[in-house]
Amino acid sequence: LIHAVKGGHLELVRALINKYADVDVEGADGKTALYWAVEKGHTAIVYLLLDCDPDLEICTKDGDTALLRAVRSRNEDVLRMLLDKKAKISVVDKKGDTALHIAIRGRSKKITELLLRNPRNSRLLYRPNKAGETPYQIDAYHQKGILSQIYGH
Repeated sequence: LIHAVKGGHLELVRALINKYADVDVEGADGKTALYWAVEKGHTAIVYLLLDCDPDLEICTKDGDTALLRAVRSRNEDVLRMLLDKKAKISVVDKKGDTALHIAIRGRSKKITELLLRNPRNSRLLYRPNKAGETPYQIDAYHQKGILSQIYGH
């Protein structure tokens, strides 16, 4: 399944899923079929895999989840799909970064807005990573902050 996903072979992925392929199987690097679909930007395959209710919190060896990969890739469509399936944005990578750390460090207003669509997620703006940085502090380093653009401060 992973090889079919990496190659972007939608019909083969569909056939394997119909034959009950386990969508949560991890490769040697801890990456699942969903993670690879997100990394490669295969949106139709992501959609197909999400219909199988995969475990959205499986981490790679680097501590990445499919959601963190979507944020790093700035893939709004995939991020929306993952959020609609209730992927946790509070998950952290090996550096202790949440999706908000990554989005704000990457200066992505659209991705940050999507992550903050649920008002409860704003509490993560004050969660420090292992270096002691919060997303709010990272944003404050920049003259034109993303958060001030979003919230109008």
